Amino acid sequence: MRLSRVTLRYANACQAVCAALFGSLLACDVRGAVYISELLADNETGIADENGARQDWLELYNSGDAAVNLDGWWLTDKTNNVTLWQIPNVSISAKGTLLVWASGKNRSNPAAPLHTGFSLSKDGEYLGLYKPDPTNGLPVLVDEYAPKFPALPPDVSYGRMFSQTTTTFVASGEVGRYRVLKSSEGQTFYTNTNYAAGHLGHGRPGGWNVSPAFDDSDWTNAATGVGYATTGWLNPWIGTSPSGNCQATLKDVNTSLCFRRTFYVSDPTNAVSLKLRMKYEDGFVAFINGTEVGRANCTNVLAFNTAANTAVSETFANNWTEYAFTNKLLVAGTNLLAIQGLNVTKSSTDFLLLPEVAALVPEFTSAPVYFSAPTPGAPNGVGTAGPLVYDARPEDPGVPRPLGTVESPPLTVTVRVTKTKNNVSAVRAYYRTLYNAESSAVPLHDNGIAPDAVSGDGIYSA
Repeated sequence: MRLSRVTLRYANACQAVCAALFGSLLACDVRGAVYISELLADNETGIADENGARQDWLELYNSGDAAVNLDGWWLTDKTNNVTLWQIPNVSISAKGTLLVWASGKNRSNPAAPLHTGFSLSKDGEYLGLYKPDPTNGLPVLVDEYAPKFPALPPDVSYGRMFSQTTTTFVASGEVGRYRVLKSSEGQTFYTNTNYAAGHLGHGRPGGWNVSPAFDDSDWTNAATGVGYATTGWLNPWIGTSPSGNCQATLKDVNTSLCFRRTFYVSDPTNAVSLKLRMKYEDGFVAFINGTEVGRANCTNVLAFNTAANTAVSETFANNWTEYAFTNKLLVAGTNLLAIQGLNVTKSSTDFLLLPEVAALVPEFTSAPVYFSAPTPGAPNGVGTAGPLVYDARPEDPGVPRPLGTVESPPLTVTVRVTKTKNNVSAVRAYYRTLYNAESSAVPLHDNGIAPDAVSGDGIYSA
C-alpha cells in the first residue's frame, strides 16, 4: 500500500475560487529579463546575514542570455517613493540570482552583501524593482508585487516558479528548399547579385544565406533530411514528403548543395541556450541570418563547388552534433537557417544534411506562489497558491507495509499543513494498494485524538 495523494478543502467555495485567482488579483507585472523571483518577510530559522542575524531577504533572477548590470536600479516598498533604495554597481550573470537582504541596514558596498534601507512586512506590502530610463533617467518599472504580496507565515517564502522548456524552431522532417549549382553556372551564380537571373549572392545583402526574403521559389522543396545513399543506409534520415532524396540532383554534379529554411521567432530575448543540431555526411557550413554558426569538416573558403575535407564515418550521420549561438543573431519575426552541405567528391555514394534549431525558453508562473522550503541563491522549487502541504510521513521506501491481516500493525500517516491565505477545513488522504483502484477519502485530523499526537500543531494524522 502507498499513500497516493493528499487533498485540502478550503473553508468555503469562495475561498477556493480566490485561491485559484489570487496570483492574477495581485496584478504581478513582469516587464523585463530581471525579476523579483522570491522574497522572505519572516525569517525565524533560515539563513543569517554576515552579522549572524536572520533578516528579511529578496532574490533577483536574470532569465536572460547575458549578464545584466543593475547599477542605478532601485528597490522599494513604497509606491510613492519608487527610488527608495538604489542598487550599486553589481551585475547578475545569465540565469543567475542576486540575494539582497531587506534588513533596513542600508549597505550598498558592491563588494559586500547588499542590504536595503527598508525591511519587509510579514503582513504583506508593496515591493517593486525599477531601472532608469536611458533617455531621461526617470524610473521605469521592471517588476513588482502589487498592490502587495500577502501576509506570510514564518519561514515561508513567496515568489514565482521558474522553469525552462525546449522550443524547436526547426525540426527534423520539416520542409525547406535546396539548390545545386551546375558547373555552367559556377562562381558567377554563387557570388553575383542579379537575383532575377538566378544568382545566389553568397554573403551579400539579400543573398541566399543572408536574407529570409531571398526568392527561392524555384528551388526544390524537400522534407529534411536532405541526402541520399546508394546503399540505402541513410534512408531512415531522409525526408519523405516531399522527398529529401537529392541523389539525382547532386551526385556527379557538384560537391556542394545550398539549403534554406525560414523560421519564426516572436521574441528573441526569450530564446536562450540556442543550438543548431546537425546530422551530416560529409560536411557543412551553416548560417543564421548571414552569420556563420557552425562548420564541420571544412577548412576551405566557400565557393560554389566547395568540397568536404575528408570522408567521415557514419557516426556523424547517426548522432547529433550541437553548435551554440546567441539570440543576438535572431530578429523578431522571420529568420533564416542556411546551410551549404558538402560532399568529399562529386561521385560520393552518400550525403546528408539534417538540421534542427532549438532553444530553451524560460517560463514562470505569472501568479506568485508560496514555498515551504525557501531557496535563496538557487532555483525555486514547486510552490502552491493555497495552504502548504509537506513533510508527509511515512516516506517510501521505509514504509512498514501492513500485511492485510488482523495481526498486522496499523499504519499511521501524518502530513504537516500550514495556513497561508486561506483557512483549512479538511485534509484527506488517498491510498492505493499495488495496482488496485485508489481508495475513497480518508480524513486526517489535528485534534489530539489518537493517532494524532498534539492538537492544533499543524500535523494532521490518520
